[in-house]
Amino acid sequence: MESENNFGIRLGKDCLTLVNSYSITSHKVKEILLGLINTKVFDIYKYRSKRSLINEWKVHNAFYRRGWFKDRTKDTDFQLMQKKQLNCYIQS
Repeated sequence: MESENNFGIRLGKDCLTLVNSYSITSHKVKEILLGLINTKVFDIYKYRSKRSLINEWKVHNAFYRRGWFKDRTKDTDFQLMQKKQLNCYIQS
């Protein structure tokens, strides 16, 4: 049985879920955890950059702290099978 406040990891077919990710707020700890996941669990950087993952995690945490969609933002779900994309912006 999962504790209400314990951090955990679930790996699905196309998704990696960080359970209770709201409890991790330190940027350095996020980097370390993602690095461990990348080497020990799944090659997550093959599909998403570290920066992209941390930014998504930060958005989930910000929403959770504000009380927005708490049932959905307490965990962070990373879709894994989307290929990295290059975003280009053209200024005129």
